[in-house]
Amino acid sequence: MQHIHFPLWNVQHRETGLARAISACWAAFWTWFGFACGVAEFASFTDVLQQTVPGILFIGATAIAWRFPREGGALLLALGIAVFGVYWNFTTQQGGAAALLTAVMLAGPPMLAGALFLRAPEDRRAATMAPRH
Repeated sequence: MQHIHFPLWNVQHRETGLARAISACWAAFWTWFGFACGVAEFASFTDVLQQTVPGILFIGATAIAWRFPREGGALLLALGIAVFGVYWNFTTQQGGAAALLTAVMLAGPPMLAGALFLRAPEDRRAATMAPRH
């Protein structure tokens, strides 16, 4: 009987992979949502572009998080807090559990991805290239 050895990389980088998947799906959804809403409303090109800009910014934040996990994770957390605050500000008249649940659903994915990026271990390649003292 032969033992199967699973590389340590798979275990250590689960958080990074999950954070990348969540942030990519979140950014892609909002980009598509903005574009599709503009097209469905038969809006002009500039209006469609205007509705797509938040999703494009989310894609940029996701790209930063993929390249620089610590800084990008903090950026995604900040975006999640901003999304929660903006939505909660617009629903102050409505209030209640439904508004809170919607705010959490809108802000949850970037906050979760940001927390996972911050929790993920440092890249081993970058750690081995650091000068030793």
